[in-house]
Amino acid sequence: KIPDQDRGIVESQGPLQDRTIEHLAGSDAMVIKVRKMLMDAVTAYRDERELPEGVDNAALFRQRSGGVTLPKDVDVWEATEAMRAVFRG
Repeated sequence: KIPDQDRGIVESQGPLQDRTIEHLAGSDAMVIKVRKMLMDAVTAYRDERELPEGVDNAALFRQRSGGVTLPKDVDVWEATEAMRAVFRG
């Protein structure tokens, strides 16, 4: 069922969008960074046959996001040590 759903989404997306006319804002910083990273990777592969680091080192993708609210007088690194340790494997 999942491959059918994936195909359905891909086929229903319509034509490629012209991203050169977009007006991205500061809140789109991650979109901008990811697009630049992808373009840099494509260019490096095209020009130098250089693969992105993650192709041969999947551990680079063991990242998680999260959030925590702490009092002002608490050291962030000390207070979050246990939470961060979970993701170090």
